[in-house]
Amino acid sequence: MSKSDDVYQWLKDQFASNAIPVGERLPSEPELARRFGSSRPPVRQALARLIHEGLIETRQGKGSFRKARSLAPESPLSTSDIAVLLPNLSDYIYPELVEAAGSAIRERGAHALFACSEGSPAIEADLLSRLFERRPRGLIVSPLCTDPAGPAMNQSLLKQFQTAGIPLLVLDHELTGLSSLYLDDYEAGRHAAAYLYERGLRRFGVLWKRGHRPFWHRMQGYIDELMGLGLPEPVSLCLPEGPETSWKEPLRAFLQEQFHIKDLSPGISHRAPSQQNPPTSLSKSVPLALFCANDTMALAVRSEALDLGLRIPQDLSLIGFDDSPLARIREIDLTSFRYPSRFLGTRAVEMLFDQIDKKLQNRELEPQYTIKIMPPLIERGSVLTVPDHHRQRSPNE
Repeated sequence: MSKSDDVYQWLKDQFASNAIPVGERLPSEPELARRFGSSRPPVRQALARLIHEGLIETRQGKGSFRKARSLAPESPLSTSDIAVLLPNLSDYIYPELVEAAGSAIRERGAHALFACSEGSPAIEADLLSRLFERRPRGLIVSPLCTDPAGPAMNQSLLKQFQTAGIPLLVLDHELTGLSSLYLDDYEAGRHAAAYLYERGLRRFGVLWKRGHRPFWHRMQGYIDELMGLGLPEPVSLCLPEGPETSWKEPLRAFLQEQFHIKDLSPGISHRAPSQQNPPTSLSKSVPLALFCANDTMALAVRSEALDLGLRIPQDLSLIGFDDSPLARIREIDLTSFRYPSRFLGTRAVEMLFDQIDKKLQNRELEPQYTIKIMPPLIERGSVLTVPDHHRQRSPNE
């Protein structure tokens, strides 16, 4: 079992034995992390699962508390239910979104029902079909979208809700004909490139992965901005599908190629002398500016870079995406775009209830109501500022 599973099961046992009575405050995140010898993210994942199951609630500034609720399975959906379907409930960007959306739904006298597709199209299709049969009052969904420009993988099922007059809001993506709330990932990618360029960096790379549409838009915006500056296309690494453990070898090989490093033995690396660099390549002293499609990728490449003896940011400057809890740790200090989880959770509910209210008032629903948000860049210490006298000019300057 994972650390998250250990925390989750221990808390469930505490509830079952009434060691933590209804209404009592749970141990804090740091206390749980110490008890299980864990970092805080696995603790947050366990708490997110309990929030999803309706067993606990989080009160701003006070902590988490056990709710007055039995451990029995969920009752069937009713007309007061607002369903929220996400690809993941424990990933670092979703616990705060779940909490904010749940609070906003309850404030409107409705019942929040959260479901997780686990990143599986088949599970998502099954959940959407079951929800459609039971007719919720409304649906918020972050659908699985792998094609950069095509429909969602289960878009026909989403259209059924719209056809049946069930208010629907798409989160994280823009889908034709459906109301959406999403980040401007393409523009964020462009901003990342411009920001790195303005800091005097002139050697660029991008790290991304297929299977999630926002990753592609972030990568493409980054490339387009650099090309518009008259710079060559950045080096790119598309990470393999599968668990994060499968990233280690391609990340290491990528860094070794970019910095002319060769392994001597496990844990020992050697950087080749600059005279061995190909004549057309940049000197090893020129830092590489790497934009990563999310913080998980940024932290993975950071770990490999440090293991190879590279310095952050002097050799490798990094920008991530999501502003995860780990990015904020002082020792990591990762510059990253913020995924505004709480804002998105609350705003999604507001947009959905706007549709619900119009329906109750027999007012015509707008066929498409879309809001696009530019995520803020949180500047920290992972990007180098090159002194003016060391900067190279682009062809367009």
